[in-house]
Amino acid sequence: MTLTTTETFSTIAPILPKSTLLSKMSLNAEASATFLQFLIPGQAQALHQTSRAHRDQITPDKFMKIRLECKDALSYQDIQLYKNLTNASLRSSKIFHLNLGGASISDTQVVELLDNFPALTSLVLNHKGVMEQGFNKTFEKIVHLGFQNISITDPQLIQCLQRFPNVESLNFFSISQLTNTGFQNAMNFVPHLKNLYMNTSIFSAGTFELQDEDLIEVAKKHPDLQTLEIEGCDLNGTTLRAVADQLSDLRTLNIKDCSQITGEDLIYLAKKCPRLETLIIGRNSSLNSSNFRQIMEHCSKLQYLDVTSCKELKGDDLIFATNACPALHTLNHSVKEFVFNNRNNFKRLS
Repeated sequence: MTLTTTETFSTIAPILPKSTLLSKMSLNAEASATFLQFLIPGQAQALHQTSRAHRDQITPDKFMKIRLECKDALSYQDIQLYKNLTNASLRSSKIFHLNLGGASISDTQVVELLDNFPALTSLVLNHKGVMEQGFNKTFEKIVHLGFQNISITDPQLIQCLQRFPNVESLNFFSISQLTNTGFQNAMNFVPHLKNLYMNTSIFSAGTFELQDEDLIEVAKKHPDLQTLEIEGCDLNGTTLRAVADQLSDLRTLNIKDCSQITGEDLIYLAKKCPRLETLIIGRNSSLNSSNFRQIMEHCSKLQYLDVTSCKELKGDDLIFATNACPALHTLNHSVKEFVFNNRNNFKRLS
């Protein structure tokens, strides 16, 4: 593909798919910079995939100015590539999410960096040396906070959460050093918690493992929790029922690969949590046709359902689900004989 004029850029950019790679186009450095000005928000992937040769030929201020206009999220490497960027350019941006991406920076440098993003509401802490010095400032605008691929002690986690007093969403992935007692104590420092994401899948290299008593404590301390994603967690049915007793307003539940959960446990959950909109229960070998249908009868608000690799389910069971859950728009399954003719209400049927 060869593009030459500003008019062509402005016409074609808004209709390009988000996965467009500028490196596949026949563009010189200046043409790349011009083209990027017309990218709509959401086409950040196209910008991110620009070849390094093109990046290096574009002046730092110009590249980052265009990038900040096109994106709403940045990684720390984005900024490190262009150290000459002025603070004024950053402060005028609308960046709401920042992932520190394993950068070798101190907590003090993190604080300085966050000061440059007044619109920032989402932050992932995975820089090397996280909380070694600790943050000396409170960030009240951060509502989504993630900890990824880091070692953090019990006191360090509590100190960190105290600096983000309005957090509503917590995401833990591949965490080391943290103890279960420390995790439970830390839940006292997130009074506004609505969403908890704990990935304990085989892809996690961390040493922290969520225990049944941890989940029970979370449910007791945060009865308004709306999202609980604990894929791969080794919780048992008794724990799930105790959690369901506390979380009547639960909207999203992901217990994929939680092998100890039975169909009867899920029926109990569905009765206790009538507002469920997303239910991910894939790879549950105990789920059969009878208890699946009972679950669906109590999930009238369900919009997203994942029952992949639930081998006992048949095509008629999935048709039953689509009738019992009129708002259902996404259904992920592994039932080969399932044929559903009316796809009008579905965004995804696979």
